[in-house]
Amino acid sequence: MLSLIIPFRDWPAERIIACAESFSRLGSDVLSEILVVDFGSLSRAPVALPGDRRMRLVRLEASTWSLSEAINAGVLLARNDLIAKTDADILIDPAALPAFAMEARRIGLGDGGLLLTQAIDLPPRLAPAAARDLLAAGAALDGVLRPKWGQGGLTLFRRADWAAIGGFDTRFTGWGGEDNDFAERFRQSGRRVEWIPRDQVRIYHLAHPPTHASAHVAGQRSRNRAIARSDRSVLRQLAFRHSNAESLVAPHLLKRQHPHVTIAIATASRPGRDRMIGEAIQSFRGQIDNDFEVVVVDNGSDDQAHLSLRATLQAIAWLPSLRLERAAQASIPAARNQITGLARGRYICVADDDDIALPNRLADHLGCFEADGAVHGSHGGWIDFDEDTGQIERNAGRERRLAVLLKGRGKITAHPASLYRTDVLRALGYDESLDLGSDLDLAIRSAAMGLRVPHTGSYVVLRRFHAANVTITGQGNQTLNGRRARNRLEAAFNPQLRACLLELAEASDSEQPCRNHLSLEQLTDMMPDYAGEWRLALPIDQLGSSVEAESGPSRLQVLESLLALTDGDMLTLEGGVNQPVVFCSQPVKGLRAARRLAEAMSAVAGHRPELLAAAQWQADRARPFDWRGYFGDQPSCALRSPRFEDLAEALGLLTGVAPGSLLHKLTALVSDHDDAGPCYYVTTAPILAGNEVELLRLALLAKTGLSFSPIGPDGRPGNPLPVGDRHH
Repeated sequence: MLSLIIPFRDWPAERIIACAESFSRLGSDVLSEILVVDFGSLSRAPVALPGDRRMRLVRLEASTWSLSEAINAGVLLARNDLIAKTDADILIDPAALPAFAMEARRIGLGDGGLLLTQAIDLPPRLAPAAARDLLAAGAALDGVLRPKWGQGGLTLFRRADWAAIGGFDTRFTGWGGEDNDFAERFRQSGRRVEWIPRDQVRIYHLAHPPTHASAHVAGQRSRNRAIARSDRSVLRQLAFRHSNAESLVAPHLLKRQHPHVTIAIATASRPGRDRMIGEAIQSFRGQIDNDFEVVVVDNGSDDQAHLSLRATLQAIAWLPSLRLERAAQASIPAARNQITGLARGRYICVADDDDIALPNRLADHLGCFEADGAVHGSHGGWIDFDEDTGQIERNAGRERRLAVLLKGRGKITAHPASLYRTDVLRALGYDESLDLGSDLDLAIRSAAMGLRVPHTGSYVVLRRFHAANVTITGQGNQTLNGRRARNRLEAAFNPQLRACLLELAEASDSEQPCRNHLSLEQLTDMMPDYAGEWRLALPIDQLGSSVEAESGPSRLQVLESLLALTDGDMLTLEGGVNQPVVFCSQPVKGLRAARRLAEAMSAVAGHRPELLAAAQWQADRARPFDWRGYFGDQPSCALRSPRFEDLAEALGLLTGVAPGSLLHKLTALVSDHDDAGPCYYVTTAPILAGNEVELLRLALLAKTGLSFSPIGPDGRPGNPLPVGDRHH
């Protein structure tokens, strides 16, 4: 069922043997193979493994140590599809074996993705054989628990999941960073990454002198960190760069003469084009190990704009293959047809010159073909972002059926979030009579022909909105041509079938689920540094102590320090009852400036502030409070303070009511919004008895000095309850 891989290079035999023997105690019904991979040790004397028939030693010739490549070779040589990988200095507690077997079975059944195990560092005085024997005797070993980073000392995964992201990246040499990179790509692909509870599976790391101190290893670690920082793609090309593993595990692997994918960009001259197209191409860097070409057709630009574009593209040195062609006549569909004719890739990925590909884009598109070789293309969700404001809108997209494309509602598909087989796109072609809207026409015609273009199940692109966006400048023409494309196909149906189209569309017109629901922080990491207008928010209750303390600053001192960095206000992020109070900076233009301010605020407060798009906060805060929901179904009223524009004033009012008192328990802070903007009220809980209203109002007047007014469920002043004898 399970193959365990133990990779090593120039490692003491006693440690390797102790590791293998430790895991061999796992029953053969779970662990059927222990594969020890010698990755080019200078000593060619084989390690004498114990006489367990499950153990197998494989030697690879390699001049450079690459833990990534050793693991990949082991996965391909393994006899099972369920893989465990451990380091050659790890021991497993025999008591953990039942839990480990259970986790292995769970992964084998498809429940879970990548399982990681936290290791305990043993003291240097404990020799490998002694540690192994103590564990075998049931002794409990003391040590220091390693932090949760990377993959830990023991990892479980399925070969299919490993293959789906291209295995471990063999650009990583030595060790260090390859495990973090693998786990992060696994997570970005939409698969689960879990830590096994350490109380269930305890593993121990044998002490040894540090190997990262030498200049050679330090250099490798530095290069590994640079790869991890610069490459955020998900799918990598499985390549054997350092050993003869290819001849052993996959002699049929051959280098293709043509790129796998052609990235197709039709572009026209407009303000900021050179800046945006550079960012668009850069966003593909590292995806599918750069196994793509970029073909750009400059669509009707004048000589000066074309020369500027050529200089911009020539400066992108890392591109494996880039071709720039020119179309004298401005026509988007003609430019796309020209690219289709020039493409050398098996697939064409459609990209706009101002959009940003998500790191998973090409991998997820191609994954649809790996899952079903009979499909003709794939499309995914897209996330709109406004270059000026930073506002985000997620569009998951819908199933591309003919009925949905003709009669569906909402946003169904985006052409620059699509990829097609090159032969299919050549057969279909773009209708050059439609200057705008030829992409929707292509989608409708392909669906009418029965071509299958499934959804990737993920967001694949960040679409940029800006003043020169074609979607904005040509919206009227695009809508007209879209209606024309629908009408001319719909005319082929008789009236009865047209009625059926609407029913079919309503039955299947639902958004596709996207597994990579990226947070705002993750999205802003992929946006240009100059984009958006932002506010930074810190919860007030995290800003030091509310009273003077001997150690640490008080809340007031922290607030004063924050105000020295930036103007700001105390406010709530949305309407509601007793919403969390935050300190929020004034709007900051551009992500670079926002990140600098975030670092400074974090240094003062000891907590990293939350990044908010200023326009999005304004939109969220503009929702009026639902007073009817506050009152419920029973007839009642409440007492409400005068309106406050300043949250600090409303909070000051609440401080006049003794904490823990009945009056304090009866009051709440309500964040609302009216025609004048955000506002705040101190409000009592709904009151059912009419004669209690006046008594409570007088008590609040005495405590706060303010007159509270009765309001009904509609939030308007007035006491809807009958008032009895007020002297009772």
